Amino acid sequence: MPRNDNAPARQARERARGSSPPAAVGPNWWERHTASPRVRRALARLGAFLVGVVAVCWAGVALLGALPGDARSAAEIREEDLGWVALAPARALDWLGRPVPAAVIMAAVGAWLWHRFGWRHAVLLVGGLGASGVTWLIKHAADRSRPEGAILDDPSFPSGHTSWATVVFGLTALFAVQRQRWTAAAGCVVVAAAMGPSRVLLGVHWASDVVAGYAVGLAWLIALVLVGLPWARRDRLPPERPTPVFGNSAGDDASPSD
Repeated sequence: MPRNDNAPARQARERARGSSPPAAVGPNWWERHTASPRVRRALARLGAFLVGVVAVCWAGVALLGALPGDARSAAEIREEDLGWVALAPARALDWLGRPVPAAVIMAAVGAWLWHRFGWRHAVLLVGGLGASGVTWLIKHAADRSRPEGAILDDPSFPSGHTSWATVVFGLTALFAVQRQRWTAAAGCVVVAAAMGPSRVLLGVHWASDVVAGYAVGLAWLIALVLVGLPWARRDRLPPERPTPVFGNSAGDDASPSD
């Protein structure tokens, strides 16, 4: 049988390969684009523009009481008198945004993010509730009445359902795209896009409430992308290996001389 002279060298290479630290996980396409200074500046400008949209809508409500199109859209909804079947999707979306179903949805999505990405991504999703906090503050500061016949009596401006759905389902869609879950991403986009019109169809919000709700949610989503995602990406980095205090890689196996 021929002697294998390369066996010791191969074994040494295998030992060295096994003792080397794991390679860092490189950024995916979304992280590469959001790390670009030009893209980050563009997102920051868009976020500032959305904040301006909220301010303009708020000023219009405070000065005029209603923005152009608010009264007309509300009157058209009352005249249509849509039946239960036509309003079923809107009622389903209304149910999704209520406290208990919303908490269940966030817990389920958070568990999926923790499993697939790491605990920081789950915390990032919980950070999306900040949009609901901002919406609540603006609601009580603006103190706008709801359309006539609305069954809700809390302030109307902006739409809390819309801002919550925009940031939570928007963030979930971004993570679903990273995992190439295209159906899930499309479903999240559809829910977020349909939430605003459903509030107007149900007669519980003015059209400008929905516009401001989308602006609040998108602005908060951009803030999470710019600030939260770089922090959450640490979930995908390998753990640090302890550095040996004595010896080195070449002399660890050597015995000390007398």
